[in-house]
Formats: sequence, C-alpha cells, structure tokens
Amino acid sequence: FTEAYFDSTPDGNIQVALRRQEPGRMDSPPITQTAILRTFWRSVPGRTTAETTQINANVGYFILSGDTGEAFEGSGAVFFDFDPLTGEMLGKLDHATLALTGQLTKDASPFSRITLSGTFRAQKNPQIVARWVNEMNRRFDRNNNKPGKNLSR
Repeated sequence: FTEAYFDSTPDGNIQVALRRQEPGRMDSPPITQTAILRTFWRSVPGRTTAETTQINANVGYFILSGDTGEAFEGSGAVFFDFDPLTGEMLGKLDHATLALTGQLTKDASPFSRITLSGTFRAQKNPQIVARWVNEMNRRFDRNNNKPGKNLSR
C-alpha cells in the first residue's frame, strides 16, 4: 500500500487505514485497494502472550474500480510499535483470513476467501482514517446499524 494512516484510542487500540491506487487497463477507471485494520485488544509484554495465531483485529479489504467493487471482511493478528523519533507506527498484519461480504455488482467474484499478510509504516492522521472508513461503509452500505456491519468504533 502506498498510503498508510492510523488513529489510536486511550486504551491502546488502533485503527489503521491503508490504500493503494493503480491505473486501470486501457480506458477503465483506476483500481483502488483499501484495507482497514481495527484492533480490539493488545498483548502486554510480560503479561500476555503474543503469537501470530492470535486474533486481535477486525480486518476489512475493499477493491474498487469505478462502479464495481468487492468487500472482504474477517480477522487476523496485528502487531505494532510506535517510533517516538518519527511519530510513525510500524506494524505487521499476520494471516488475516477474510470472506467475501459485499459486491457493488452482480458479477461473479473470482474469490470467495482471501488471506492477507504484510508489514506497514503509518503516520497518525485520524481525519483520513475516519474519511476512508466512512467511505467504505457508505460504498458497501455498512451504515445500517446491523451488528458487525460498520467498521467504525
């Protein structure tokens, strides 16, 4: 991902928004990939075990191109540290397993499940995180107050 931002809460949890945009083929619109990672607990060194098999985050992955798009959601392990010199967060998403949860068209998806893993370096910017989360919620009709459908806190 070429853009990465995060927001944090007083209890130590984070929400990370990652985005990459690439040109489409020929005359097609650009392809935008957005990932939203939201932790719901964080291991404490010396008190809790931190393993790559743990689940401590909700993960959403969205692919958009013009009026078409797909949403995948699931969970995985997110580890992160802050660099006090740069103000950046260095993190890792490990083995997030996601299932197809939404489509903007009726076309058959080539994937029903995907797995994401990778590292990221993010800057603190709560406004961009909120904007991207709200955009994905709006595009995939996630603001209908059903449990588990809204990516925001």
